[in-house]
Amino acid sequence: MSYVIRYVHIEGDDVEVKESFLGFIPIAGKTAVVLTENILTQLEGDNLDIHLCRAQGYDNAATMAEVHGGVQAIIKEHNPKALFMPCANHSLNLCGVHSFGSVSSSVTFFGTVERVYTFFSSSTHRWEKSKD
Repeated sequence: MSYVIRYVHIEGDDVEVKESFLGFIPIAGKTAVVLTENILTQLEGDNLDIHLCRAQGYDNAATMAEVHGGVQAIIKEHNPKALFMPCANHSLNLCGVHSFGSVSSSVTFFGTVERVYTFFSSSTHRWEKSKD
């Protein structure tokens, strides 16, 4: 899982919104509870307080975005001020997917790439084997 934070940097009278890619969080499970534990552990390890978080963004998969049992809902139990917003990059990706779907050569190429990726990414065990 990629790990990106957006924060406000204040220096004197200058106020800037910044975004930093901090790395990847290795995950071993697929449930909302396990993913939330991974996120909270990573934040704690980086000395970032979840109670200072004001927003969270993930893809729209049920595990992440579900209102009652998704990652966003569990994190909201820890910090009600951490509002959920769908990830803009995932939304943009959906636009690209639908655009490429109208060109047959793109459908063939990206379909093959997607099948290979899906095969390995749908199983944490296969994903580990592919990295080896």
